[in-house]
Amino acid sequence: MTAAPVFDKGLANTIAAETQCSFIDGAKGILEYVGYDIDALARNASFEEVVFLLWNRRLPTRAELSALEAELRAEYDLPPAMWDMVRAVPRTAHPMHMLRTLVSALGMHDPEADDNTAEANRRKSLRMLAKTPTIVAAFDRHRKGKPMVRPDASVNLATNFLWMLNGARPTDAVARALDVCLVLHADHGLNASTFAA
Repeated sequence: MTAAPVFDKGLANTIAAETQCSFIDGAKGILEYVGYDIDALARNASFEEVVFLLWNRRLPTRAELSALEAELRAEYDLPPAMWDMVRAVPRTAHPMHMLRTLVSALGMHDPEADDNTAEANRRKSLRMLAKTPTIVAAFDRHRKGKPMVRPDASVNLATNFLWMLNGARPTDAVARALDVCLVLHADHGLNASTFAA
């Protein structure tokens, strides 16, 4: 026999999801990723280090971080047909509609689309993480009537995104500010809008 459903107005006593990635106690001002305080991570870690932490439940060694950075940088660029697809999107399209469509289209270029092993899924995640900023920056420039800027695989994800978005090298301070923003938004258990309605 199953228990009768309980109406819980406002979900105040409902656990919507459990995660080992992050811990949030808004009343106490606590946000942790895998047990690491967000303030310490924001001050001392790069976004790429936090990606490794969330994917592996530990911070990377220098060699592991270098390997992840190299893998990401090798995947910044889009297949040629995807650049054409960005150009084909109406400039008036909503950015989220464009992103949904082009991320889906990117799946058609995935050499491992039908491989659902853990290893293949990690590589897919890495490719998606590397290519999504490229899509966003390319569309932003397209909708403003500016030429799209190709990625620079010699810099980190935040610096590369700002380069592609603005067509100019960001200062170290600006690049670090975006990197910290990416760290702060890397994981929050659930999307804040999930229960907004």
